[in-house]
Amino acid sequence: MFSNKINNIINNLQNVTQQCSMTQRHAAAILNKKSITYGINHERCRLKGRVCCAVHAEQDAINRFMGKNLKFYNGKWFCSKKIKSKKLSMFIIRVNSLGELIESAPCKTCIDLMKTINITKIYYSNSSGKITCSNINNISSFISVGDAFLFCITNINYNSTFADAINFKKQFLLHKSS
Repeated sequence: MFSNKINNIINNLQNVTQQCSMTQRHAAAILNKKSITYGINHERCRLKGRVCCAVHAEQDAINRFMGKNLKFYNGKWFCSKKIKSKKLSMFIIRVNSLGELIESAPCKTCIDLMKTINITKIYYSNSSGKITCSNINNISSFISVGDAFLFCITNINYNSTFADAINFKKQFLLHKSS
């Protein structure tokens, strides 16, 4: 379905996820004409005594790609350098403990960050274990389990679990589709 180049990037990302020490192993890559930059989810922080992911794989890849040219000011991301390549693509995968591809659509924060540096195409693993390709302007914001978990423990119940977050996410998506 995809070119050999794209399949090779996905295979490389599956190998990159082995560097992740977190339960949810995500890897991302930015492809421009000349290079590929990889990133993984990492660094944990504590929120209300719970361990949370602080850096998404997409953010890590963008940070490595942009270096000091990416700034966060007043709640928004800014790119202090003009990106020469107008054809940037982002690849995002998540693997389970068996090494199988599972859902890894980007969250709203990551989508906004990708738009800041002119990423136009996104390839990501879906819930069927396949790769989906989308134009960044056509992708809807994905509510990650992590986002749902943070919402649950900060707004609903301090003792929420990831199972609570998954149920909250399912209920939210059912309500949204009706």
